[in-house]
Amino acid sequence: MSEREYQRDLMDVSPQVARKMEPDSVYRILHELGPSLLRDEDFAEMYAEGEGRPSHPPSLMAGILLLQRHADVSDREATERLQFDLRWQHALRLPMDFPEIPHSNLSHFRSRLVIHELEGQVFDRLADMATEAGVVDPGEEQAIDSSHIFGAAAVQDTYELLQDGVRKLLETALEETPEAAEELIESHGLEDRLNTEKPDIDWTSEEERREWLQGIVSDARALLSAIGGHQLAASESVQEAAELLSQILAQDITDPEESDSEESDPGQSDSSEDGPSGSVPSEATAEATGPETEGSEENGVEEGLQIRQGVATDRIISTVDPEMRHGRKSSSTRFDGYKVHITEAVESEFITGVAVSPGNQHDSDVAEDLVEQVRERFGRAPPVLIGDSHYGSPDLRVALKEAFQEREGENQEGENQEVEVVAKLPTATGGSGEKFDKTDFEIDLEEGHVTCPAGHRAETSYQTRDHKDRPVERFQFDGEVCAECPLRSECTSAKNGRSITLHHHEEKVQEVRAYNKTEEFEERYRKRPKVERKLSELLWTHGLRVGRYLGQKKTEMQALLTATVANLKRAGTDLIEKLLPSGSPNGQPTDQMVPATG
Repeated sequence: MSEREYQRDLMDVSPQVARKMEPDSVYRILHELGPSLLRDEDFAEMYAEGEGRPSHPPSLMAGILLLQRHADVSDREATERLQFDLRWQHALRLPMDFPEIPHSNLSHFRSRLVIHELEGQVFDRLADMATEAGVVDPGEEQAIDSSHIFGAAAVQDTYELLQDGVRKLLETALEETPEAAEELIESHGLEDRLNTEKPDIDWTSEEERREWLQGIVSDARALLSAIGGHQLAASESVQEAAELLSQILAQDITDPEESDSEESDPGQSDSSEDGPSGSVPSEATAEATGPETEGSEENGVEEGLQIRQGVATDRIISTVDPEMRHGRKSSSTRFDGYKVHITEAVESEFITGVAVSPGNQHDSDVAEDLVEQVRERFGRAPPVLIGDSHYGSPDLRVALKEAFQEREGENQEGENQEVEVVAKLPTATGGSGEKFDKTDFEIDLEEGHVTCPAGHRAETSYQTRDHKDRPVERFQFDGEVCAECPLRSECTSAKNGRSITLHHHEEKVQEVRAYNKTEEFEERYRKRPKVERKLSELLWTHGLRVGRYLGQKKTEMQALLTATVANLKRAGTDLIEKLLPSGSPNGQPTDQMVPATG
């Protein structure tokens, strides 16, 4: 591994460029903090000492990735700017005659980061520096939010998924065991399935589509069956390709004898404040299932075989990036790709946590892991977490309380590890045909009765199960009373009368609902837009709205690097003042900033 040596050079641009830099310029900030932030020894495990060709110093490569995310440019343009942009040379302390770096080296370096799980190294290092300098207080209130990232791969319909799935399995087998794979391909007549071109059929003809689909499904199933008992199955990469093809067949192809309940997601539950309904949120079922796509229209293939109607839960939408998913941020906004989630310290406006999830995952499903990430990074969990209603479910509140109460004694300073969620409850729903929602009813948990808006009381209840198979209590109003009620048209059309199902954590629901009516809640909740602005900066200023790389891990790396840039812009000048009170005259690093060199 090559290491950097910070020495003056005749071609050094820093003295001239530094005079023209604004104090809060990210180029000036990276120039000053770079030697402390980007240290070669932090990446040492990525390299085998004494083997291979000399590499570019990892601290330099990491610096290029940061500037690349700041400018939102491609690998090729990044290396060009390194050659011709004096600001980039100043930020990275490079002379004007620095040798060109092949743009492909950036891709190789990112892959090394992911393989060695160091994609968050620079983000973590900056967080450590900010904490040590007192720029960030781990005890600050924090806000949480998420938004979508469009995936880098194209969305494919059923025909494309099957064609590419079969070809990918064959190509993987040929790479792993050429002779055995060639024999298998020849014996099953699969030579044409290696063709990358679109099938030459009349796509307007239902009969030709049906015939082609019948053939690809038949070949796919035969191929999977053959590989199952073949020596090729010993290869991990072949197993992964076979699993991908199996999932595509299972999600998009069905036999009529399969029950309708297995064909698509059952839809949202009757719960009102639950948030996620199993793995799918009741308020955003479409987020996981999405609308019908090109691969989900009704197209019979043969008797006993057809394309599955609807969209299967957790449906694979691309063989190029199998981790992408259909998602929805609202009923009118669909996307294909991932979600980025961040937490931000409210006062310092420093991003404290970053996570990327598949596009169909509900926000609250990621919140607990994100809070744990913050706790591990800063030594304690955020005492307060401010978010929108996606983070307001009683289940999340209780889960966070239970998860971190047990850690209360671990903090050496005796800090309380309980996380208080400041968020609105998810919108209550009345169910099919009902207009009054649950919040319009007065629920008395102590006396054990529910009173409707017309003043009628339901005292009869029975035990049932919610969508997570947990015991809940349901109150049933008298059907005859409901039938004569003047408010019936605004309440229910059920013949047996209106019913109200309590939440599994109904006591928490009532507690939160009462608190959310206070001025204290309104004052604290008004701090939430700060994290929305920060997220907007990542998405629109630095290009995070569009994924640059394939796969969840590399997309998360993009998000972490982008968040690091935002943190440098926000806290960089404060860090320079506190860590380098005397500055670095003439562009030279101070002694405490110079990393060990070899």
